[in-house]
Amino acid sequence: MLPYRKFTHKEWTVNNQGKRIVSEQQQELADRVIKESQRLVDEIREKTNQNYGESNHRLDERIIDIKFLRDELERCKAEACVEEEALKTYRMRLSRALAAFREKFLPICQKCLMIRQERIGTDVVKDEVEKKLKDEAGVIHESLESLQNAQSDTSEQIRKIRAQMYQMDKDILLKASAQKIDEKCLEIKPTQLNLRVQAFNPEKETFASTMEAWQKMTLDTIGGSRREINKARSLRSFVDVLLKQVAEDIFSATEATNVVFAERIVEVKATKERLEVVHRETSRQVNEMERTLGSLEHELAAKEGFLAACTTRLHERSRRPATEHCLDVSQETLLRELANLNLSCKQLNQMITDTKTTLRYLLNTQMQQQMEINVKMNSIKVDEVDCMSVRQGLEFQAF
Repeated sequence: MLPYRKFTHKEWTVNNQGKRIVSEQQQELADRVIKESQRLVDEIREKTNQNYGESNHRLDERIIDIKFLRDELERCKAEACVEEEALKTYRMRLSRALAAFREKFLPICQKCLMIRQERIGTDVVKDEVEKKLKDEAGVIHESLESLQNAQSDTSEQIRKIRAQMYQMDKDILLKASAQKIDEKCLEIKPTQLNLRVQAFNPEKETFASTMEAWQKMTLDTIGGSRREINKARSLRSFVDVLLKQVAEDIFSATEATNVVFAERIVEVKATKERLEVVHRETSRQVNEMERTLGSLEHELAAKEGFLAACTTRLHERSRRPATEHCLDVSQETLLRELANLNLSCKQLNQMITDTKTTLRYLLNTQMQQQMEINVKMNSIKVDEVDCMSVRQGLEFQAF
């Protein structure tokens, strides 16, 4: 409320002098003063009402501006809340993916590599299965690193959105307080009975900011929040692509490993079957050699009777008397028979020795074949039974 106009000292002096000097003109001057006073009152009343109306209009505009910015802040905060919850969901998806890689995929891959160390003999080889298992482990470690980085980025983005929400909450509270004050000011009427003139010096009042700075601060808060929201949406799109990519990578790696596992198992089984065929043939030859050795020994034993008969005859004929002890045809025949029998026994003994040597080598080969078959059976057990049964736990799902 503006103070009423006060007359100057000069006006007061002139008025008093006029009253004293021109008392006869008092009525005329009083009429002029009454008219001037009425004009001034009307003018001041109009100006006061105009100023009061303009103040109400500006307060109403200010309230509308505050409401508009407050509504913008509320909408931006609501979007930020939605985005924060979405990021929490994505962080949970990343956590599930990390748990699956740490607790299922990596342990199974490492267990298969450890189980395959139980191979023995010549089957301890750097085959394609081992290469694929190491490739699979490499894919798992790379996926773990990517997922951990994405999880860290998601947590950091949640923190940034929460920081923006804190700024918006603080700005909303300030604007709510300012709006409440301006609405209260708008409700104040000059006709209220409980009003009194407050001691207020406009020159001593200081302002925290200008109108432009006030508006810029809120717009900067809204702009910063929207930038973080857009970053969060881009991050969620990236996480979607990442989760799909790591799922495809691990699926491809495990499928490739399973394929070479199956091929290796088929290859080892085929090798084992060929060895079994050779082993059966070797066993047949061992049996045949044992029968042959028995036949040779039997034949050698049979020759001992003929040799004994021949040598006995020769011994008896050496006792012939005088001229009867001559080299006749019978003696020549017996000597030839003895030579043939000795030669036959020598050949049989040599053949028996050769047969025993060959049989010993054959038995050694048979034993090596059996050992190699056992090696292949162990490899089949390691790959088909142990490893593949463990790998059946690799169930793929969307993270």
